[in-house]
Amino acid sequence: IVFDFICSVTKNLPEIAVYGGYSKKLKHLHPETNPARYNSLAILIAILFSVIIFGSTANVLYSILAFFLILVFFLILPTMEMNKRKSEMEMALPFFMRNFGMLIDMGIDFQKAMVLSVDGYGTLEKEIKIINRQVNGGISIQKALVGLAISFDSIGIKRAISQLITIYESGGSGKDLRKMGDELISLEQHALKEYAAKSSMFGLLFVMA
Repeated sequence: IVFDFICSVTKNLPEIAVYGGYSKKLKHLHPETNPARYNSLAILIAILFSVIIFGSTANVLYSILAFFLILVFFLILPTMEMNKRKSEMEMALPFFMRNFGMLIDMGIDFQKAMVLSVDGYGTLEKEIKIINRQVNGGISIQKALVGLAISFDSIGIKRAISQLITIYESGGSGKDLRKMGDELISLEQHALKEYAAKSSMFGLLFVMA
């Protein structure tokens, strides 16, 4: 919500054309947001905070530090939002794959099955709807799916997209999709168990200390 609000207030700001790796993430998250105007907002708020800090402390060092901290926050914010969306997608992906496989086996068209399978899955639903709009606009399904896979640094998402493309091109059954969904669920359960084990270990060490 915070990130969406920040992007919404950049429309009328001047452009400062300084780009970094964050700009690609920003364009994926908010295609309508101009990265150059996002830079302007970041610098404007950083200056505002530095002035406030200087006014309350009369310390130039604190003021400069505040400026750079706010600026860094804005630069890493798109990455933080991408990681958040990646986690949400990874959580929904197994169920999406199982639903998709079932609909494919029922003989439903690939694109229609893709949209129906993702209903109610939040971030993943938004991404699939973007793909659907791109395909309706003339982009091939393979290219649209590859674009999604490239956008997120996730092995699970890339594997799932690769499987979808294979099914689309070869006309395979939905059994493979359901199998991958089950595999992804197993991986998530393993990761949760590993996290719980590490948490218990740290908790035990803390109590012993």
